[in-house]
Amino acid sequence: MIDDDRTTPVRRPRMVTIIWGALVLIAGIGILAWSAGQRFDLALVGSAVLGLAGLALILNAIVGAFRSR
Repeated sequence: MIDDDRTTPVRRPRMVTIIWGALVLIAGIGILAWSAGQRFDLALVGSAVLGLAGLALILNAIVGAFRSR
């Protein structure tokens, strides 16, 4: 049987997956910077990253609520 592309729905990545990917990417960049000799306040960076991730999740929920109307 031939798979018809018109019947296959387009699947977009979920926002949570994108946010987790961004967190892992930021952690990887931070580890590379740390190993290269860059020093920064981990509490400040951690708070900023988690705050931005939380803000992204909240904005995603608001946009999703308006789209479903």
